[in-house]
Amino acid sequence: MPRPEQLDTASRSLRVIAHPVRLQILCNLISRPMNVSELIELMNISQPVLSQHLARLRALAIVSFERRGQQIFYQLSDPNYSSLIAAVKHIYCNDADNSTLGTYP
Repeated sequence: MPRPEQLDTASRSLRVIAHPVRLQILCNLISRPMNVSELIELMNISQPVLSQHLARLRALAIVSFERRGQQIFYQLSDPNYSSLIAAVKHIYCNDADNSTLGTYP
């Protein structure tokens, strides 16, 4: 039986993941680490918007980052998140190319 604090953590994490932009970020990161420029190009959003959403994901340790020279690469911080996002993609993304989960207006 899960403890209340485990359920609270799961609930907070799922609420953060549920945002369309953050879900799209995670769907892109499932395949490999990416830098900010790659994510901006794939998602067609501004750098400030992307940074704001990455900060929310970092705050709950859903994503982590690694500095390589002058670039910062983001990745899923836990293999369990990869499994979760893969399941979401399987259920909701029925197209042949599942590189992203929809687009954000």
